[in-house]
Amino acid sequence: MEVINEGILKALEMLGLGQPQQGGGVLSAVATMPLTESKPRVPSRITEDFQEFSPTTYDPIYAPRTGGKEVVTAAIDKVYDVLGDSNPIVKDLMDYTIQKESKYGNDQNTFNKRSVTVTSKSGREIQGTVGHGGVGQVTSGAFKNIVDTLKNAKRGSDANKVYEKLNNAGLFGNIERVSKGSNEDIESFLETPFNSVLMARLQYRINNKPLPKNKSGFKDYYEKVYRGY
Repeated sequence: MEVINEGILKALEMLGLGQPQQGGGVLSAVATMPLTESKPRVPSRITEDFQEFSPTTYDPIYAPRTGGKEVVTAAIDKVYDVLGDSNPIVKDLMDYTIQKESKYGNDQNTFNKRSVTVTSKSGREIQGTVGHGGVGQVTSGAFKNIVDTLKNAKRGSDANKVYEKLNNAGLFGNIERVSKGSNEDIESFLETPFNSVLMARLQYRINNKPLPKNKSGFKDYYEKVYRGY
């Protein structure tokens, strides 16, 4: 949704970057917000040790607090490839989700953390916070639940297959380490569009409800699966 593995540390040391930091990376492999002195710093993106997804030039999908339709679309495309999705409806669903959550990050309150009370369809009042979790507004609780669900998924299940894919790519370990940090650590990590879109997609993947067949089913699916109404 916080430390990193030894492979990343060694790679960063070889590049002369020292300890990686939390948040999203831009031109370097480090971000700007450090953790406390007692903990190693969080990688700017979860794929720093995975060459295919480690651009050496500026890429806005890995830049913190970046948004916009074009950036979100690029992040969705990258996540689609990383997770091996094959149903094109997924891209439309993720586009719908990010637009609803933050207007592609263009909403002025996307990164303005604040307390709110919302009313569910059943009339139940739900208190919480918004303005964090990046373009997908992924909560720290959802982030941790995603990690736990994937890690403990039954062998052969869809969730387990996702876990294996992320683990084999060298990604899951970093996501898990982030989940063990503070809520602030998770929120900072999710400020990167790629990270936020990835976790938003995983929120759908850990659910057993089948994908909607067309866009007319997006609203109900999004509210029940993503928002939990």
